This record gives sequence, C-alpha cells and structure tokens, in this order.
Amino acid sequence: MQLSNPGLRENFRVAAMMLAKANGIPVDNVRLDDLTQGFLRSPIDLQTNLSKLQFPMSTLDQASITGAPNIPITNLVAAVDAFVAGQMSYYLMIYSYSGGNQINMDFTTGNNFTPTTYPSPWENNGTGVNWDPGCMIFWLGYIKIEINSKILYKQWDLLRHYNAPMTQATPGFPTPSNYIPKQKNQYDGGQDGFYPMEPLPVFSGSKQNVVELYLPANIPTTIAPFNMGGIGYGTTFIAKAVLHFRGITCQNASGLK
Repeated sequence: MQLSNPGLRENFRVAAMMLAKANGIPVDNVRLDDLTQGFLRSPIDLQTNLSKLQFPMSTLDQASITGAPNIPITNLVAAVDAFVAGQMSYYLMIYSYSGGNQINMDFTTGNNFTPTTYPSPWENNGTGVNWDPGCMIFWLGYIKIEINSKILYKQWDLLRHYNAPMTQATPGFPTPSNYIPKQKNQYDGGQDGFYPMEPLPVFSGSKQNVVELYLPANIPTTIAPFNMGGIGYGTTFIAKAVLHFRGITCQNASGLK
C-alpha cells in the first residue's frame, strides 16, 4: 500500500489525537515535530508445553518476560517514548545464532529468514530445518492486547495472517523451446501479513503493556522444528513468533503535559 504525503500527514494528525487522549492532555500539546514514522518488532521464543506466551512491548518490561531475550532484530518502545500502532503483522521465523548466545545472530547458515506466512521450501533455503504441518497451531490462536488494565483487543484472530506461499512458474530458455518451472519468492515485506488496527493502541514505555499469544493447545515437543535437537535446536537455532507493528513514534512522550 502506497500512501501520498497528504495521507501520511493525516496519519500523523490521528496519531497526535491518540497520544493526547492516552495522556489526558489537549491535542495542541502534542508537537508534530516530535512524531516520526516507526515500528516495533517483538520476537519471542516458542516454548514447548505452553499455550500462552507474552510479547514485550517496552524495554522496561522485556527483562521480566521469559523467552524474550534482547536480540539484534528486537525493536521495542523506549522508556521515555510512546508508539501509536497503525498496522500489525504476526509471523514465525527460524532464528540462527552462534556461540550458544542469541545475541550473536548468524547469517551464514541460511536459517534466519523471517517469512510473514507459513514457511515454504524457499524460505527454508534448503537447509533441512522444516516446519511440521502441526505448526498450523500457531495460526489457530489469538492475540490479546491490554494497556494499563484496559483491554483493547480481546481476541485478535491470527488466521488472518496465514497465507501459504505458492509455487510459480517462470520461463527459462537455456535451449530453444524449453520451459523450466522455477520457484519464486512471493514474500512482500512492504505489505504481506500487515493489517490495519482500529482502535489504535498506544504503547508507552511508562505504562503496563500486556500483549499475549493464546494457542488452542500446548506447543508439542514431537513436531519439527521442536524435535530437531540433533542438528542444533536450542543451541544454534530456535523457532520464534514475532509481532511486528508499524505506526508513529513519539519521542520523549514522558514530557507530554
């Protein structure tokens, strides 16, 4: 989706109104030059034998959440900032790391792409790290969003984010009249899996943000990739669920009065 400059300006005006409402102040107190386009990305480890997991939204609550280490791709709300979410995406990924420490993201193995859809062989890059069909469990649950004890979203349907990649055929002509099917990557990072939010949640580094993933059953230990310890699961790679928001960041929102 492409937005014109007038459309972007309208987004900023709406963000200012949401920030004013969240802080109980006149909208004129929100300076537009303190707002900028931004995003949040919150990855968490998919922990077996659990059916409820929590995503951190701010740097302050990250340390208290199990399975949410601070890794290079994490981008959360700073303690003094606020973020107005306009779109949300949800996806799974295989996260590769070295030295037994997730802080050391490893781009040499081919196991670290982040599809927003049910992963295809293309996304796995032929590495042998597979997703069992039983992983459909991760799209049959829902997300709950609660800010300062107020529930904004009781059940955000995760199935809307499911879109299995197709295999496309493209022409190749190494010899005359030959047609060779080739697989193409259909992932579009600009829009795939992102859905607009209404009402617009305002995540603040100074407020209690509780965003939880609810699944219909415990994550099983017997399906791939969770049963692939023999090739390094939990030591060189791990499965993660990721919440990815796009919207407007307010810098130094703690100063809004």
